[in-house]
Amino acid sequence: MYTPLLSPVFSLTRGQTELQAGHAIKKGHSIYFYIFLIGSLLLSQSSQAASYTWNGSMSTDWNTAANWTPAAVPASTDDVTINTVSVNRYPVLVANTTLNSFTLNSGSIDLAGFVLTCNGTTTLKGGTFGSSLTKGEIKALGGTTSFGSATTSVTIYTIVTVIGPVVSNIQNTTFNEMVSFTKNGGYLETANGNNVFKENVTITMTDGLRWGLAQNFPDTFHKELTITVNKPNWNYGVYIGKGIYKGNITTNIITAGVYLSGTQESTGKLIIGQLGVQPYLTLTNFISQATDPLTIELSGPSSGGVGGWFTVENSVFYGDVRLAGYQLSYKGCTFFRRAILQKSTWVNGVPNPARASDWTTSWTPTANTPTPIPNPVNTGSDGVVLNTFHGPVYILGGAWTISGWGNAAFRSVFNEEVTVNNSTNGYNFYISANTTADVFNKKLILTGSGYNMRFGINGAITNIHEGVILDATGLYGGLQLEKIVFKGTTERQLTLTGTTPVYFGSGFSSESPLTVTAPHLYFNGGKFLKPSTFTKTVAGDNVSTGGNIFKDKVLIKNQATSGNIQLATQYNDVIEKGQ
Repeated sequence: MYTPLLSPVFSLTRGQTELQAGHAIKKGHSIYFYIFLIGSLLLSQSSQAASYTWNGSMSTDWNTAANWTPAAVPASTDDVTINTVSVNRYPVLVANTTLNSFTLNSGSIDLAGFVLTCNGTTTLKGGTFGSSLTKGEIKALGGTTSFGSATTSVTIYTIVTVIGPVVSNIQNTTFNEMVSFTKNGGYLETANGNNVFKENVTITMTDGLRWGLAQNFPDTFHKELTITVNKPNWNYGVYIGKGIYKGNITTNIITAGVYLSGTQESTGKLIIGQLGVQPYLTLTNFISQATDPLTIELSGPSSGGVGGWFTVENSVFYGDVRLAGYQLSYKGCTFFRRAILQKSTWVNGVPNPARASDWTTSWTPTANTPTPIPNPVNTGSDGVVLNTFHGPVYILGGAWTISGWGNAAFRSVFNEEVTVNNSTNGYNFYISANTTADVFNKKLILTGSGYNMRFGINGAITNIHEGVILDATGLYGGLQLEKIVFKGTTERQLTLTGTTPVYFGSGFSSESPLTVTAPHLYFNGGKFLKPSTFTKTVAGDNVSTGGNIFKDKVLIKNQATSGNIQLATQYNDVIEKGQ
């Protein structure tokens, strides 16, 4: 609403020098300038928002002036507030309505199937918004939109469409219809949580830094959740701190990232949708109860470039999974069934997918339904964070490790057969590269055409216990055995084919009889406690540095057509029982 700036009635003809109200102008000035000036002032005055509060004194009709304080029907540029009123009569729209700002502190409003559009601030703090019978839609298109508060709750029965730079304080709200959030600016916003979304939810982030939801209390998503991140700055993205997901989660990660925590029930799937440049996905304290196979592949855009970054921490997977990314890391996770873990490689700008067909292991799960895990954090009795694999594992990639690198205190425990395929030429693959060693309880198969497969680099000792088989017949890169111990009394046989060399380095120890057949043999500081036999099969000189200890009889044979085996070229070998 507005009040005219000039109230006197006046008329002006060309050549007159005075307004009838007594306002003088200089003769010869264009009348059109004054008309324009007065019109501009009127427009400026009319653009200032007035504030109205619902009182409901007459009826529920939005368009009745007496129902508002002050007594006038709000215009499209005005601000409206609704509180609890003693007469218990609340507004009902009679047409599509536009406002500047809208606040519902308590009480209710019935949209009667119409659309309420807010171009300024939208605050739904408490009460009931809409009707379960007539529904309607609210469009919050202004600068800031918020729902609920720490002490109040709001129930919404309309479709919700939010487009704006700041979408914050989403808490204690029940959304009964579809919700669409589009965040197109802002900086760091968080939301407390404890919201219920009963229909499909779409979250789109086109700008801003980070948008955090459900930071302290879980949000419950009963149906589909679709998250799209496509913003100029690829840092951060959309973060859901706690969630209960009953339907599918689809992530379209064009730029930046998506962070998910919480529990996805068996009725839903995690779907990777459209990918762009440098997408990244982080699952933290995430429990996937779905028993259907789950595939998460962040291989990047088909046009090439850098692929996806995938991080999984303290998460649980009830079904078969395939996890792939340009960078892949996992820590504190539990896998109940088979798992394919792939660090993606790129050939001529195209991602090289995991060759699941290479994996022919047959396996029957020991239990069809895993025991639920209330707390996804997985630690051993010694306090070390674990990755625990209850099913077979196929690990593919190059230039990475099974359980990370360096001084981090965590390890992987494999309770079924595990295959490691070093598929990238020119790069090492590290096993037990941390200060805590990986544990293999059945069979370890080493294969691939990459560079060296290497045990031990940062102090951890890998123990291969009695009954655990080490199979390297399909390995075409080098096998470096250092900081690894063959336990038990049963003879171990290790056979390598092609042109693969085997290196026995510092920290290697065999407590059982050992028979090794390989194209090339290098003895660079190993310890052999029982009778050992070594056979070289391919031509070429093998020069070893020495520093080995042979506690029992040792037999070294050269069956190659040419070349020799040179021992102890730098350090003395200790041979206690002959050769």
